[in-house]
Amino acid sequence: GGFTRGSEDVMDVQRWAHGLGARRYEWLCDCYRMRVDDDMSWGGGYMHGLYAEQPIAADFLVFCKLAAWRKVIPPRWDWAAFLRKSRQLLPFAFEKKDAKKKWGRENIFAVMTGGRSLRATGEVIYGSSVMGGEVAPALPPSLCTPFETMPPQEALQAACADVGGVAIWNELERAIDKSGDLAAAVQSLISNQ
Repeated sequence: GGFTRGSEDVMDVQRWAHGLGARRYEWLCDCYRMRVDDDMSWGGGYMHGLYAEQPIAADFLVFCKLAAWRKVIPPRWDWAAFLRKSRQLLPFAFEKKDAKKKWGRENIFAVMTGGRSLRATGEVIYGSSVMGGEVAPALPPSLCTPFETMPPQEALQAACADVGGVAIWNELERAIDKSGDLAAAVQSLISNQ
């Protein structure tokens, strides 16, 4: 329990952003990067993001869709600013030692005392703990089903609508993946759910 949509108090799942100001974009990207590293190291070797053949942008889109769906994104979120900052960070690994150096600490239990934790926020977003031995994070069927029968470009446009729009996602993909086919990658993700 504790990870199903609707069970978290919206204020609690957004508490991570309090006091960060513009650095919240960097912090949330680091949350994703740390989870990618944790999944590889502790999650049974689940390779995604930087460590997989699939475009990073497609995997990051899954993270962002889940974050929006689970209401982890605070009000007045600027997706364009977030993706611009993420473009600088996503091509690089991020481990716990990096989190401690950059953010001063990383303790999953910090949230119990009103603090923030990259790992705890990642658990809320993905709905699972990397330490629990659960299967790879997936998009809930309710997020995939509407796009399954759409042509790839149309599905990509619809999938990006609530996370900043297709233009900024294509821009991110071109900057970090250079494959030029985010639509095909997203279609593959949707059909594999």
